[in-house]
Amino acid sequence: QDAGVDDTAMPPASSEELNARMRHLVEAIAQDNPELAVDALLPRDAYVAAFDAQDPGKVWERKVGNAFRKQVHAAHKRLKGSERATFVAFEIGKSVVQTTPRKREWKRALWRVKRSKVTLAIDGKQLHVDIGEMISWRGAWYVSKLR
Repeated sequence: QDAGVDDTAMPPASSEELNARMRHLVEAIAQDNPELAVDALLPRDAYVAAFDAQDPGKVWERKVGNAFRKQVHAAHKRLKGSERATFVAFEIGKSVVQTTPRKREWKRALWRVKRSKVTLAIDGKQLHVDIGEMISWRGAWYVSKLR
C-alpha cells in the first residue's frame, strides 16, 4: 500500500493523466501495437494483489493481458483507416459500482465501471471504441476489458 493513496476512494471520472493513457490506447490501436498502451491496462501486480485465485498472475495473463492484446488487434482490423486514428475524448461509463469482496473474485472492494468509451477520429469522422470494463487501482482507472 502506497502512503497517501486511498484505494477506497473513487478515482476522478476525468483527468489529464487518464486522457494521456487513453491517448496511448488509441495509438496502440492505430499502430496495432498493444505495448503502446500498457499504462492504460490494469497492471499485473495490481491484479495479483487484489484478485483471489490460486495463481492470479496466470489468470491475469489469460483474462486481461492476452485478451487485451487480441482486442487491440481486433479494433485495429475493424476500424477502416485505423492507422490514421487520433484521440478525441474519453468518457467514463455511467454505472460506477464498488465490487464486493468474494472468493475467486476481488479480495477487496475496488471500483468498477462498465461501458466507458474512447472517441477517436479517422479522416475527420468520429468513431468510438467501447471499453467493456475498467477497474480502479491506487486512485486511477485502468482497462481490464476492451470490447
